[in-house]
Amino acid sequence: MKKHSLAWLAPVPVAVSLLMASGAQAAERSFTPQAGTWVVTSEVNGKPGRGLAIDVQEDTFFMQVYNYQANGEATFHTALGVMQGNTVTAPLTYYAGGRYFGSEALTADEAGQAGNVTITFENGLKGTVQFPGEAPVVIERFLAGDSADAFKPQNAALMQGGQNAVWATIDGTNLHEVWQSNLVQAGAGYRLTLRPFSQVIAPPFTVIRELNYDCQRASQGAAGFDCTQDASQADLDYLPTLSFRYAAADVTGTAVASEASGKALKLVGHLLANGTVPSANAAECQPALQTFVPGNSCNASRIPVNGTWVVADELNGKPGRGISMDVQNGVAVLQIFDYLATGASTFHMGSGAYGQSAMDIGLFQYAGGRYFGGPARTGHEVQDAGAAYIDLQQADSLVEGTIQFPREAPKKIIRMDLTGHSSPVESLLGYWQLSMSKGNLRVNTRATLDRITDGVATNSTGSVRCQFVSVAERRATCGFYTVGAAPQEMASTTFFYNGHSPATGSVMKIKDSKGNVLGL
Repeated sequence: MKKHSLAWLAPVPVAVSLLMASGAQAAERSFTPQAGTWVVTSEVNGKPGRGLAIDVQEDTFFMQVYNYQANGEATFHTALGVMQGNTVTAPLTYYAGGRYFGSEALTADEAGQAGNVTITFENGLKGTVQFPGEAPVVIERFLAGDSADAFKPQNAALMQGGQNAVWATIDGTNLHEVWQSNLVQAGAGYRLTLRPFSQVIAPPFTVIRELNYDCQRASQGAAGFDCTQDASQADLDYLPTLSFRYAAADVTGTAVASEASGKALKLVGHLLANGTVPSANAAECQPALQTFVPGNSCNASRIPVNGTWVVADELNGKPGRGISMDVQNGVAVLQIFDYLATGASTFHMGSGAYGQSAMDIGLFQYAGGRYFGGPARTGHEVQDAGAAYIDLQQADSLVEGTIQFPREAPKKIIRMDLTGHSSPVESLLGYWQLSMSKGNLRVNTRATLDRITDGVATNSTGSVRCQFVSVAERRATCGFYTVGAAPQEMASTTFFYNGHSPATGSVMKIKDSKGNVLGL
């Protein structure tokens, strides 16, 4: 066994080291669990209960569980482990003595472990959990709001161009094709257009440049759409029908490869911004990966990367406070894993509207809910703890911002990196689809970036090279080069990359450096 330091996890109350197997790599996953708030399906009853803030990056799994003690007091536990295929088993650790709202600087200590938790994921939105002393139960991603709100009349001006996304059709873990999608409202239904990154050849050897569908809201699932190719393409028999839904900033669904084969392909993808965010040059705007929030021009709302965040100035090598941020369709869910003045661990939670790159969320303290191995119980609100204000508008990237806890001054927060990369360029390793251009030349290519040479991520031949132009802004560039003694750049593309999903329609990262599909 090889021990890898996780000291960079210090602001979150977790152990500072993790034993990771140094043998064969785990089987590649055909999905990646979506970061954010998850719930125990059978415990969703409209009252406060237990919840899970889950974050999976490459093969590293991190979870903060908000739950209760036998005496009814609120507490939290963390679990840190390595995914083995679709499953992870890790110890649940609890803490004491850390910082409370308005306190001086305090650091917590590990207070013990409650036993192991095992989670097995069925896909990126559903799975099972087995807590200590309990039978396995179903868990699912908590989804808030409805992406179709973007098409409501009051948002018509912003949505003239429709809802844009980048999709991939996947056969198992193999890439089939990458598409730029556009969904617009059309009468009582919707019109979907798919444009391939590269030309697709399908029987009878027709070059497919665009697919058009008539869509209706799905009969099951408020966020779903069922689509059939329009009559003009009825004889094509290539992806004749598909169904998809938006889940936060992701797209997930299935498509029929052809009527003749009946084979099902998986759809994975990411929504693109309808608004924009500022670049280094204030006169320019660049698209940002986000779900829908009203806004326009460079003042459009910036949506944070969902998952685990930490307070930058609490990085001191010891356990501290953790933040789970989850923004979907203009709805923000916030959990703070912190402490009371007595030193006891607790959690505070709230939800509310998110708009114009900020949220002002009232936080509440809870008690009376279920403990590990205990009987079914629901919690109740104990007191209003005040509001937390989070702002991303002035941050350099979508993985930075500021937070103001009750009775405290604003502090910088950053998205937690679980990968342990020694340099930012390592986050560019993986399997990509890229559309690059220079003058009249356009290059569409797929590349596995599997090595770093002189600070640049490259494929095995060196024909594709990617690096960060600005690490602070997370602005990256990829180029296509001739191969030989004096390589020349033939085409390139520049985009924002936050380490999780590219924020542009010209590139899509299909798999991470471990070979796991980045989709639900």
